[in-house]
Amino acid sequence: MNNEPPQDSERVYVRQVVSKADTRLACVEDEIALLEERLEVLLRERTVLSEYRTKNVGILSPLRRVPPEILGQIFSWSLPTDEQVKSPEYRPNPKDSPWVLTWVSSRWRAIAVSTHSLWSLIYVDADGFLHSLLMIQTQVQRASAGNFLSTVHVFFNCIVHLQKCNNE
Repeated sequence: MNNEPPQDSERVYVRQVVSKADTRLACVEDEIALLEERLEVLLRERTVLSEYRTKNVGILSPLRRVPPEILGQIFSWSLPTDEQVKSPEYRPNPKDSPWVLTWVSSRWRAIAVSTHSLWSLIYVDADGFLHSLLMIQTQVQRASAGNFLSTVHVFFNCIVHLQKCNNE
């Protein structure tokens, strides 16, 4: 192409080319709009199906077949160790075990609540009362339901340990 103005016959031809291009461009734009609408529908469907699948895959989890006694034993491994508890830096958190185990599912809650040994260690911090009195009462009730409670030793800023009863 050159920079010379087109002749009349060329202008007619170029206008036809531009007109055909405009028509095809409009068709392509319409097709893109339809495909974008369809894509939006498919993306929503994918999201719904993915969420549905995730919920159903959870039903097949091998963890659901683990007997409650075994889960209770596994839960006990999530408790702080003696070394951790005896450390001056130790500060319990209601978001730690055993409390957090009751938030996972109704099954885990039932197992954690009925695994009385999980509740036998109570830490009372006089400086900040990290455990509310209601939480302490709940722990004592849960521990004592399994005969894990014979005496409670309360020391502020130290550990309260519920000892298992000896029926001798």
